[in-house]
Amino acid sequence: MKILVTGAAGFIGSYVSRALLQRGDSIVGVDNFHQYYDKKAKELANQITLDLANESQGTYLFIEADIRDKNAMKQIFEEHQIDKVIHLAAMAGVPYSVKDPHLYMDVNIMGTTVLADLAVEYHIQNFVSASSSSVYGNRTEVPFRESDDVNTPVSPYAASKRMGETLLYTYHHLYQLPVSCLRFFTVYGPLQRPYGMVIQRFMKQIDHNQPVSIYGDGSMGRDYTYVDDIVSGIIGALDANCPYEIFNLGNSNPVTVSEIVDTLEEVMQQPAERSYIEAPKTEVSITYADISKAQKMLNYHPKVSFIEGVRRQWEVYKTMPQWYKDLPW
Repeated sequence: MKILVTGAAGFIGSYVSRALLQRGDSIVGVDNFHQYYDKKAKELANQITLDLANESQGTYLFIEADIRDKNAMKQIFEEHQIDKVIHLAAMAGVPYSVKDPHLYMDVNIMGTTVLADLAVEYHIQNFVSASSSSVYGNRTEVPFRESDDVNTPVSPYAASKRMGETLLYTYHHLYQLPVSCLRFFTVYGPLQRPYGMVIQRFMKQIDHNQPVSIYGDGSMGRDYTYVDDIVSGIIGALDANCPYEIFNLGNSNPVTVSEIVDTLEEVMQQPAERSYIEAPKTEVSITYADISKAQKMLNYHPKVSFIEGVRRQWEVYKTMPQWYKDLPW
């Protein structure tokens, strides 16, 4: 089985690639090392994957390329006889999408269109695409179900992810492309994306003896999901070969911002100074996944508790070189 993983040097993409290697798959990994955050962080994650490939029965070929470059992507499909696609490459992060919405639409919509075109042309067996819990907007009725109305996104990032789902349904309808869109709920864990992620940001702020910056009064809740659990859902969707489905991949256990700080204080054994700031309009009050569909159809069962996941993230963070700890948050 030859699997194309886009965004392979990113946080989730590198974990997915390593999980596929461990079960003996052949992976072609693609990433363009966008300057959204320091290239060294992605190079570090990608090197771990390359090292694992030398010790596993699977194979990993990494190609630096941009998913918007149709010629480059076509060459990859042509030369490497791709069987399935796990599409994780995207411009991520809600706040940055407000600063440059055109970039988010270009990468997340046009890049996905390039891949969908090639998936049809080369008769791909399954196309698994990363979506986001952000598509649910600022709803308060919980838990969030895949059947809920998702026509009121509150950020360009969320809008681009919803449009990606709709686009891929069109390709399924017109060309019978098998598609699974996976709505990730706030993924965290060791080597989490260093910029713009709350747990990583708070961990660095506490480690640098700086106040943690809390939006609002700290009551906002997020359905934090450990990266290994997310990976299990991605691989479940890859193997399921659904005609067209949308799945929530979350933990069904929202954690408030204040509880995050409490947990970090316990895990890091260090008190945190709390600074409360106004929440941007792009922030929502809660995310909370109903995962019953994924449980039934993908055998998805998250296993890692929040405190255990944070503990694992902290233990790895402590071993990182100083340049990593000093990356902008």
